[in-house]
Amino acid sequence: MRSKFHSITLMRCSYLYIIQALLITAFLFHTEELVAQSEDPFRIAVSDGNVYLYLLESPRTDFAYNFYRKDPGDSDFKQINEDPVRGVAYGDQLKVVLGNQYDQIRRLAEVTSEGAMLNLARGNSTEAIWLSMTYPELAQAVNKLYIDETAPEGEQVEYLIEFLNQRDEPTGESYQKQVVVEDHVLGNTEILNVTNEGKSVTVEWDYTPVMDDDVAFRFNVFTNQPSEDNYQRVNRGIILRNLQQDTFSYTFNTESIESEIEIRVGSVSITSAPGPLSESVTYLVQDNVAPSVVQGVRTSLMQDSVQVQWRVSRELDAAGYYVYRGTESDGEFERLNQELIPINQPFYFDRNLTQGSLYLYRITAVDESGNESEFSTAVTRIVPDNTAPSAPLNLTADLNNDGNQILLNWSTSELPDDFRNFVVFRRVVEGRSPSSNYSQIAPPNLRENSFTDTGSDYEEGALYRFGVLAADSSRNFSDTTFVDVRIPNVTPPDPPNVVSAQNRDGVRVNIVWGGSLSRDVGSYNLYRKIDNREYELTEELESDLRSFRDEEIEIGKTYTYAISAVDTSGNESDLIESESVLVKRSNPPRRVRNVRAVQTSDGVQVRWEPVASEHLAGYKVYVADRSTGNFEPIHENLISETSLTADTGTESIWFRVTALDITGNESRPSEPVRLIVP
Repeated sequence: MRSKFHSITLMRCSYLYIIQALLITAFLFHTEELVAQSEDPFRIAVSDGNVYLYLLESPRTDFAYNFYRKDPGDSDFKQINEDPVRGVAYGDQLKVVLGNQYDQIRRLAEVTSEGAMLNLARGNSTEAIWLSMTYPELAQAVNKLYIDETAPEGEQVEYLIEFLNQRDEPTGESYQKQVVVEDHVLGNTEILNVTNEGKSVTVEWDYTPVMDDDVAFRFNVFTNQPSEDNYQRVNRGIILRNLQQDTFSYTFNTESIESEIEIRVGSVSITSAPGPLSESVTYLVQDNVAPSVVQGVRTSLMQDSVQVQWRVSRELDAAGYYVYRGTESDGEFERLNQELIPINQPFYFDRNLTQGSLYLYRITAVDESGNESEFSTAVTRIVPDNTAPSAPLNLTADLNNDGNQILLNWSTSELPDDFRNFVVFRRVVEGRSPSSNYSQIAPPNLRENSFTDTGSDYEEGALYRFGVLAADSSRNFSDTTFVDVRIPNVTPPDPPNVVSAQNRDGVRVNIVWGGSLSRDVGSYNLYRKIDNREYELTEELESDLRSFRDEEIEIGKTYTYAISAVDTSGNESDLIESESVLVKRSNPPRRVRNVRAVQTSDGVQVRWEPVASEHLAGYKVYVADRSTGNFEPIHENLISETSLTADTGTESIWFRVTALDITGNESRPSEPVRLIVP
């Protein structure tokens, strides 16, 4: 039955934390009472003729003690220790002294090192006192306990404890106390009650002291099977005695289910001497824990029934299941099966149904002892009537003049008695954000044959599809009737971004522009004007283009370009113009060759070789007074001929000639030539 009691084990773990907290509280009461019961800060107990002298306040680390005893008939105290009594100085010494008990004490004290263990045991905390009285070996190791094994039994003796400093000199501080050397008798323990919850057994008992100076400090709980002779202690930790109460309890786990165990409880003194055990109590540990709640309950509709399914119970002693049905979550549930459903048959068919009704199902598991689990989570199932209403007819959609409302109208055939409402859907078929999913736009209680859609800013040019269906109370839905509405597009798109045009060596002009920000751009229009003429539409370009090369150009002419965006409905944006571009070559005409200057009776005649150029505009003649001087033109307008006669005077005797094309590109000057005077 391991799996069944897994939850009980978890409860047991939580319960142990509570018990631990209670025990610590009890311990605090106990140690305070021990101090209060003595005028001196030490405690005396007798066991097996040995006298245990407990020091309840720790001395300084470097102090020692001498112990003296005055027997009957003695006039003076006699020292009973040979050397000053000191505790261990280091943690590793403590570990050696405690031997096998060290690990047990360390775990109980929750420390991780020998040094921490020694510091805790030396201290005056209630935990240190508790550990010392639980483990006399620890108390001896840290100089909190001295055991006198030579005291005369049955006699009254007096003890003197003398404090010594680090030089073994008396400090002047001492304690005295009398005691009769007779074993302290512990009181009687009686078991009052035993209960169990599965494998978790709780035993309650009371303790009655028989001496005023009772030294019972803790308890042990023992069990055995009735067929066994030896009792085993079941408490691994310490069950402390709280002097403020008379009744105590302890909870432990047993492996025995449906079998008897014998339980006894006994006290333990501060000398670790056991007291008398209680009378044995025989207890039958019954299987009184119900199985775990059934998980994974689900339902499904069959042709004529509801099938209820669930996960198989993992309890080893599970015997079967009960199925319960109700109509309200907080109402009564009726058990459907009189005999248990077999454990490996986790399903049930419910055929006694009424169509259109809602049912809730819950499952319980039952073990071999008849313990029934709590209800599982309720699972609902509606049994429909499976007859859908007729679809709406003659669906129409009309857009108002302002373009912000669409009126839907439809007709219907005869509606069923359980008709519930009309459902209206809408989606964007074409537009900036088309969607394949419909949105429900009508309220859930719509029963009229019309609906006005006012909840949307319709996108111009978009195609909207509307659907209408009828639903009944059993959630049967008719076929959907559809109608499409195209929203007129009357707003031009945004114009393109910046337009630039660049001359490319007189061969072509490259036009580049930024796209329009509108999403419904279908194309771009490219316009061009030459010089001061009007714009003319040159090209209709696709919407994904952002550049164009105009190669139908003439050198020497000025071109200006403009771009507009056109949407899919034919609306055209404003024009965005480029800067004007003069088409010209990047290279000037070649250098003029064979220039000659001769003095004639009419003046100076300058001649040169013609320059072959398709776009030659003319020539310029320059004159200077020396070959390296500043040449100045001798005429204003370009010369189309290859000679010039001019009166330059006799000082200007050096000449140069350049060629210019129609775009103003000027060649390099010819070589300077000197005037020839015949």
